[in-house]
Amino acid sequence: MIKVINLKKYYELGGEIVKAVDDISFTVNQGEMIAIMGPSGSGKSTLMHILGGLDSPDAGSIEIDGIDLDSLKGKELAKYRNKMVGFVFQTFNLQPHLTARENVELPLIFANISAKDRKILAEEALVKVELIDRMNHKPNALSGGQRQRVSLARALVNKPKIILADEPTGNLDSKTGDVILKLLKDLNKEEGVTVIIVTHDKYVANSTNRIIQIFDGKIKDTKLDKKL
Repeated sequence: MIKVINLKKYYELGGEIVKAVDDISFTVNQGEMIAIMGPSGSGKSTLMHILGGLDSPDAGSIEIDGIDLDSLKGKELAKYRNKMVGFVFQTFNLQPHLTARENVELPLIFANISAKDRKILAEEALVKVELIDRMNHKPNALSGGQRQRVSLARALVNKPKIILADEPTGNLDSKTGDVILKLLKDLNKEEGVTVIIVTHDKYVANSTNRIIQIFDGKIKDTKLDKKL
């Protein structure tokens, strides 16, 4: 489903060139659940942003579901981000003035879904993450785990083929983190959603089927059905 070929992304920082993503190639099959693992500054988040169409590479190519990502511009790229990919961030990225349901509805607004259907779809997504009873609460009235579940509901409300999760358990205690990991596993197993988790945590990485290790912008190792 995903083909990454000789991908490069460089930055200039303090007069030096930082090779955030340095000639990386790998593939991901439809329905896989993988971890991209590495220490802070290894390039894993930059790679995720490129996969999600939030950033563009300096060289190389990405083909996702038969589409050359570099060929998408403007509205086509926005549509890709809205329909093909669901994002889950460590910091939740929720709008504080909106309720849980209204936060989940946001991608549907950009997809031009009617208000009536937005409400139905958002509530269905909140049921999946077991948070329907908190749908009218704003983020400041929710725990960290509940906010992350709202973020996950928002990621899946448009029924994306891929979920990109950047340190989804990073701000959570271990018990709450396990709840989020289970929800991601269930989405992967029951609905066939391809899940890519960016993490520096071995425990989180070992919860996936395959681990791609990145160090200084390069792939250090890949482990198929093995644990660290």
